[in-house]
Amino acid sequence: AGTPADIVGIGIPEIVIPGFFLGHISPNPLSKQGFLNFNASRQLNVDFSISNMNGQTIMKKYINGEEGYNKVLFDASDWPNGLYFIEALVEGKSVVRKFIVQH
Repeated sequence: AGTPADIVGIGIPEIVIPGFFLGHISPNPLSKQGFLNFNASRQLNVDFSISNMNGQTIMKKYINGEEGYNKVLFDASDWPNGLYFIEALVEGKSVVRKFIVQH
């Protein structure tokens, strides 16, 4: 399994997608609605998918990102408590963020 730093991803460099920066889920943990911000230096198409710890896809969302600040909203009020992963796929590269749902 590795060290605790390996498990949570501390010190592991993130994939860099030129012209794209992905923020973090807020609030975290969340119980109802949440959001994720991203910045783009140009218009970008972003495929978002959220999956649970078992790898089951809970939600997919396709966003035509505008240049500058973008906000993605989602509702987790019907999802069970647990750890979730949101993946942003941009130009064949992906960035993943973790978050917790706790009602």
